[in-house]
Amino acid sequence: MATLTPLETIDAFTDTIRAKLGPYWITSAEEFITTAQTSNSQFGSGLLALTRVLDMREEQVRALIKAAQEALPSGVAFDVGPPPVLGTGAIFEGMELPEATAFDLPLELPAEVDLTGKIPPPAQQGKRNTCVAFSLIAMYQYISTDNTDLSEQFLYWACKDRDGIPHIKGTRPDIALQVLTTVGVCAEETWPYQTAEEADNEGQGPPPARALSEAQHRRIGSYQVLAAKTSARSRRCWQITNRY
Repeated sequence: MATLTPLETIDAFTDTIRAKLGPYWITSAEEFITTAQTSNSQFGSGLLALTRVLDMREEQVRALIKAAQEALPSGVAFDVGPPPVLGTGAIFEGMELPEATAFDLPLELPAEVDLTGKIPPPAQQGKRNTCVAFSLIAMYQYISTDNTDLSEQFLYWACKDRDGIPHIKGTRPDIALQVLTTVGVCAEETWPYQTAEEADNEGQGPPPARALSEAQHRRIGSYQVLAAKTSARSRRCWQITNRY
């Protein structure tokens, strides 16, 4: 495991600065640089958030970033540029949601669980508000063990074609589940995802000619919205049926 670079080893990070960063668990050069790189919902960027936390001007924080970068081991580099603009997209208005309830965790949990071999690699939705399509396809791939690269482009289009708000960015998770049950999803190579938005065409349809017929081969058997009182009940929530 790589060793992090403690801030106390960098002259520019005084006791006062480290004391202000401590409550945010920022104790190393790597953590400081990473924080500056990330987006921040309150201030717009991690860089601007650090200016507020440290009560410093932006150029002063950038000087600290430079000092942190220079203290990194050779061969390690972090380029602090503007954070990427990413869309969101989940709409819950109009959904029938389960009542809030306490979740009973198992009494015994394993020390660790490695899911890296079971989940698909992270995908990039860009600025479009398509997170529902990305999330539901990842769930489908995990539970069905279908490693085919599937089309978020298709699933999002199908949702926007049915959710009653075709000109509004984003869609409802329950609509996506209905689509996966009745319509399915085609392969990514059939309709590749586009990160750029299209004016006056939120769903970016129509799909390619063979997408709908191909999608029928990848559907879920059923789904339920449950008040998840136990982990066992949650596991029964999804029942996947691949229809080829």
